[in-house]
Amino acid sequence: MIKLLKNANVYAPEKLGKKDILIEGEKILLMQDTIEGYEGLPGVETYDLEGKTVVPAYIDMHVHITGGGGEQGPASRVPESQLSEFLKNGITTVVGLLGTDGVTRSVENLVAKARALTEEGMTVYTLTSSYGYPPTTLTGSVERDIILVPPMIGVKVAVSDHRSSNPGGEELIALATAARRAGLLSNTPGLVTMHMGDGEGRLDPVFYVLDHSDVPAKNLLPTHILRNPGLIDAGADVLAHGVVLTVLQAADVDDHIHLGCAVLDGGLGLKGLGSGVHRTQREADHTAHRDAACHVLDGLLHIAGVDADRGRVVCDGLVAQGLDLGPCGLRLEQGVIDVGQDLFSIHVFSS
Repeated sequence: MIKLLKNANVYAPEKLGKKDILIEGEKILLMQDTIEGYEGLPGVETYDLEGKTVVPAYIDMHVHITGGGGEQGPASRVPESQLSEFLKNGITTVVGLLGTDGVTRSVENLVAKARALTEEGMTVYTLTSSYGYPPTTLTGSVERDIILVPPMIGVKVAVSDHRSSNPGGEELIALATAARRAGLLSNTPGLVTMHMGDGEGRLDPVFYVLDHSDVPAKNLLPTHILRNPGLIDAGADVLAHGVVLTVLQAADVDDHIHLGCAVLDGGLGLKGLGSGVHRTQREADHTAHRDAACHVLDGLLHIAGVDADRGRVVCDGLVAQGLDLGPCGLRLEQGVIDVGQDLFSIHVFSS
């Protein structure tokens, strides 16, 4: 089926203005100011968008698709994610993961939910395990889960948090090495997503992995970095090592942040990041990078806002454009609207 979108106000993500877009199946064939000669042909559906805005779909790397919560008892459990909520917010690809509860929220349920959303048209990946260590897995090991269970691209663990198992540096090295090796063998990112808590250790376990192992920085993904000033300061240091936080670039970081893509569902929850992850050399002088990182993190802290009840920054997610999660990347291009790109979803809203 061929679709012709007329008079679209296109952001790709930069503003391109009014364009016509020709689509065959899930591939954009042509985009230019005016496309003629297709209207009325058999097999061609034409839509006049009348200036409505066409934007790239979002990739959200941190979603509790089976529900979160539960820390105030069973009645505080949050329901599962629904397809309609993702599409309403222009999200077509997510990484589903567990949170504090790795007992009543199982890895089995996570995989089943991921497959359900995939059947409904989304692209869904998952992480094995939850907050605890040793990890809870489907097959008996993190490495086997990532290699043998198709939705798996990495592992989840909590660090420096009163709800974690307080894994030490050597334990995190073992976990990261297993994820890295599995990622290579399965052609997946092999991520170690680390929920960072308010503990005094902050990012010290992450620095230990960087300083005492050969695990590439791109395999480490600390989250919730903006929850307190201490973590923000430590995050600025770890950025200089090329670790992906809520900011994807250590050098020239300002060039890779598109704050225009940071607004989802009409709110100011920080969700937007730029494309590309480039590791800096460990031997280089990181002072300039750290200064840039501090500047950016301070700006993002202001944009993200704070939770009125707890005084903490609300920043649970990550959305990137053309995100390369390495070692071979996910090959996702939802962050770009251009000829030859796969069209996963078009989210249209009134301009």
